[in-house]
Amino acid sequence: MAEPNTVPSISIVIPVFNEEAILRAAILDLRDRLSFLPWSYEIVIAENGSTDRTLEIATELAAHFGELRYRHTIEPNYGKALREGIRWISSSVPKPWRGPWTAAPTSGGLVQW
Repeated sequence: MAEPNTVPSISIVIPVFNEEAILRAAILDLRDRLSFLPWSYEIVIAENGSTDRTLEIATELAAHFGELRYRHTIEPNYGKALREGIRWISSSVPKPWRGPWTAAPTSGGLVQW
C-alpha cells in the first residue's frame, strides 16, 4: 500500500460495469494478495456507466482504503473507462500506450499483452 504523499510503485486500473455482485469481494481479495508484495500500490476503479450499485460500492471502498480511488464516467464504454483510469494513476507510466498494459515490477517496466 502506498504511504500518504508517496508515489506508488505500481498502479492497477480496473474498469468495471455493473459489478455490484462481485466488486467488494474482488477488491478485498486483490488487496489481500497485494499485501504480501514488497511494492507500494494503488488501485483505481474505473466505473463506466453502471446502472446498479457499482459506483456506490466503489465510493464506499475508496473512503475506507487509502490506496483505492475511483473514477466515474457516465457512458458504458470500456476503453474510455480504462483511459480515464490511467489518467488518474499516480505511478510513473510511459505514454502514449497502445493497449492493455500490466505492471511487471520484477522486470522494472510495463508489459503489453
